[in-house]
Amino acid sequence: MSNLLAGDLGHALARVAPDVRLEMASIAPAGFATGFAAALGVAGCLALAVAALIWLLAGRNRASTRSDAVRL
Repeated sequence: MSNLLAGDLGHALARVAPDVRLEMASIAPAGFATGFAAALGVAGCLALAVAALIWLLAGRNRASTRSDAVRL
């Protein structure tokens, strides 16, 4: 398992039975790509949510500043 986590797929598959080795060699990169894409998607959604929250809070702060200036 540590070889697989380190990125050494060839060495990690050396311990697997030969009939399963070819199938695992094709599945592993696809699984990595899928996981990476999912992580990027979650990070993008989180960044969008934080940006929207900041925009809303900054807009609310700017509106309260304007109303204070009008009252003076």
